[in-house]
Amino acid sequence: MQTEKQLEIIEAMVQASRKSQQRNSFYYILWGIIMATVSIVEYYCASNNIIFWQIWPISGTLGGVISGIYGYREGKKSEVNTTTDLVSSYIWSSFMITLAFVITFTVVNHIHPHALVLALAGLATFASGGISRFKPLMLGGIALWIGAIICGFVVTDVNISIIYAISLVLGYVIPGLILRKKEINEA
Repeated sequence: MQTEKQLEIIEAMVQASRKSQQRNSFYYILWGIIMATVSIVEYYCASNNIIFWQIWPISGTLGGVISGIYGYREGKKSEVNTTTDLVSSYIWSSFMITLAFVITFTVVNHIHPHALVLALAGLATFASGGISRFKPLMLGGIALWIGAIICGFVVTDVNISIIYAISLVLGYVIPGLILRKKEINEA
């Protein structure tokens, strides 16, 4: 009887870990859609000689507020915090701190941040996919890295925005939707 109880506990922990990771689909979809949309607007503005850089901090703040509210509400609902939750929070907290540095550094030095942001997002997404053993996130991380390489070495200034948008759809939105579908199917 003791062995059966231990197996039940292990199974419950595995299920809690899966549900926890699947709740993160919201963030991938949210940030992918917001940043891809802003990038397309940036492309339009750059193509038409319209200066509208403010869209980036506005959208980042909006996404941050929405993420914060969602995270607070989900945190209250969470029955258990798993090791995966802890590792994931360290990865994404490290991502945010490094992202703030990268954006500040690139803006101050008049460098397009797109390639570095995609490389950093690729790292966090790939690691999250690896920890949760969810291949679509790992492939999303690879798509973000490929986008970083293209933005950094291949395309011109104006076209960086389009590659950035495509990379975010491939790296965040599509894996997020797959994760969301999995969450719904397992509910």
